[in-house]
Amino acid sequence: MRSIRPHALTLLVATGLMSLFACSARIGGDGRSLSEHNDELRRDNQALRQQIDETQEKLALLESELRVYRHDSDPARAIPDAVTPVFSAIEFGRYSGPIDNDRDGFDDEVRLYVKPTDQQGRTLLVSGRAVVQLLDVTGDEPAVLAERTWEPGDWDEAHRSGFTGDHFTLVLPLPDDLRPRLDTLNVVLELTEANRGTVRRAQAVYPLHR
Repeated sequence: MRSIRPHALTLLVATGLMSLFACSARIGGDGRSLSEHNDELRRDNQALRQQIDETQEKLALLESELRVYRHDSDPARAIPDAVTPVFSAIEFGRYSGPIDNDRDGFDDEVRLYVKPTDQQGRTLLVSGRAVVQLLDVTGDEPAVLAERTWEPGDWDEAHRSGFTGDHFTLVLPLPDDLRPRLDTLNVVLELTEANRGTVRRAQAVYPLHR
């Protein structure tokens, strides 16, 4: 039998491999091509890299907060006579209440300018969760007309600083089907401080133009 020369053998193997990829472009048991598998791997790798980046950002934020809490913490240097501000109460600013945005003679929403205060009545910026309820108390039992919750992120975004000082602006639309005879509105706010879980409430009654 005639022997096959080396270069002829190499050509035969290369031709076989090309035929294998050309005629059998499907791999595995799912009938997908090699390029499709590679595309899936690239997508998985991209999603994994995104998750890693997000996790690293969260870790960096937590490390930064931890450094703030631990910075220069030395009980031996504590000042015994100093009074630490404590979240004690909530106040509604003077411009709080229902407003008529489109000037049609009917109030459209309730806008509250909220000021958390410490034990000395000074404005205290706190993080937490706020819940506002609009109540109708003309019946035998109070009826909830509307309610909204501001989670900690929403509460932080509600912070404003203007000519009235630091405060949190909370806006709650009024229901369209309010009874025409309702001329007052009870507003109840509950604020839960994030760090200690301290809960403070405030309530006010406002005239309503309907």
